[in-house]
Amino acid sequence: MGKIFGGFLLTFLEFNLTAGRSTVGLLPDFVGYLCILSGVVELADEGASFKKAKPFVIVMAVYSTIIYILNFLGITAGFWWLSIIAAACAFWISYQIIKGVSEIEEKYHADLNSKTLNITWLVMVIVQAASFLVFLIPVLGLLSIVGVIATIVFLIMFFQSCKVYNTIPGK
Repeated sequence: MGKIFGGFLLTFLEFNLTAGRSTVGLLPDFVGYLCILSGVVELADEGASFKKAKPFVIVMAVYSTIIYILNFLGITAGFWWLSIIAAACAFWISYQIIKGVSEIEEKYHADLNSKTLNITWLVMVIVQAASFLVFLIPVLGLLSIVGVIATIVFLIMFFQSCKVYNTIPGK
């Protein structure tokens, strides 16, 4: 689960350098998706939800690689709707992973705090999804701050689940 956590860090947190029209992501999403892919492959036997996430993680790794290269070259396609589809895909992937954490809880009778993790994930998704409305309602720009906080809380909760997973004997 540590690989998935590292992937979440890289995909959920954005730090970019911009020079002219070029943008370089300091935490590239495609590297994060490759980490997540490695984690879901490793955990495939722990729960069916990890297997369900795998093809979507592959698609997002390819998509985010293309976007990274285009941004680096200063090419903007202007397909704003692709970012909405990509966000929905990322939410679905993270949802499947959270379901996988629940499956691990059931399998090993361990408390990975999946219920709290699920609630934290839901808050994060709602806030981040609502932030797409900032183009229509500029006041919603404040949601970006709430979104960052919700993402950090989610990451902390997931890290705690990873620590407990690592202590499960016989896995």
